[in-house]
Amino acid sequence: MPLLNYTTKIPPHQSIGEIYAVLAAHDAERITTSYKKINGKQRPTGISFGLQTPGGYYEYELPANVAGVLEVMTRQWKEGKVRTRPDYDHAERVAWRILKDWIEAQSAIIEAGMATLHTVMLPYQIEEKSGRPLHELIAERWQALPPGPEKI
Repeated sequence: MPLLNYTTKIPPHQSIGEIYAVLAAHDAERITTSYKKINGKQRPTGISFGLQTPGGYYEYELPANVAGVLEVMTRQWKEGKVRTRPDYDHAERVAWRILKDWIEAQSAIIEAGMATLHTVMLPYQIEEKSGRPLHELIAERWQALPPGPEKI
């Protein structure tokens, strides 16, 4: 089965606008898009925002992993699961649409009272001292732990 949103024609800036709307509806502040020159063109690479939580004000970063999406799409094309050979522009549209869908799904969980925006986004919270997301710091600490018990 092809990757979610494989056939999208929706440009990244439209998906980004929809993401902004969802984040703003849940009280996110200072929402910004990061850009980087890739293949000679300025391209969006992620969204950052601030959020007032019960523990204080925190910053969050949500990356759009276009390279990862392109890798999966290329593998699926080689396996014959899709007909169209992907390129960076195609992967960029798909990556941003996937991120938009994920944020909308999280929004539904929040609206149902099952979580809050700051708990859902905790892995993407930026640790102040290192400037890195919590999920990276936790992953490093996991690697330093002894192995857990074998699965029974």
